Amino acid sequence: MAALPFIAAGAIVGGTILGAQAAGEQAAATEAAAKANAAQAAENARIVRRESRKRAKKAVEGGEELKSTQKAAFGKSGVLLTGSAQEILAETERVTREDVEAILIAGEEGSREALSQAAQFSLQAQAAAKQKSLAPLATLISGLGAAASTPGVTGRFV
Repeated sequence: MAALPFIAAGAIVGGTILGAQAAGEQAAATEAAAKANAAQAAENARIVRRESRKRAKKAVEGGEELKSTQKAAFGKSGVLLTGSAQEILAETERVTREDVEAILIAGEEGSREALSQAAQFSLQAQAAAKQKSLAPLATLISGLGAAASTPGVTGRFV
């Protein structure tokens, strides 16, 4: 019976060591996932910005094409490009500008949101990196304390 407390303490220490290793591995996995998520969110921000610029360019091209079509239609029907015809062209240009501005603003907002997510993931990665070094140590200390307080190992109950 005298060996039983030492076997129990050994089991606690062994379990503690495995727990400490698992805690470090879990924190490392969390850190890696957070870094990957941060990189993806940053890439998403670049994609959103690039795609909004493409859509804005297409909107400008579409507006120019519409104005050309309008001018051709006016010319074909004999309407001079003065007065209301000129106002129609100006309105087309104004609407196109507003569309382009709205596209670019939405793209910047989407990009900022993705960058904010990237920053949050980076903070998670930093926290996991700290946990990676502290969690195993904390597990070891608490496990060794439990082993040291095992009845029969210290000669008394603690």
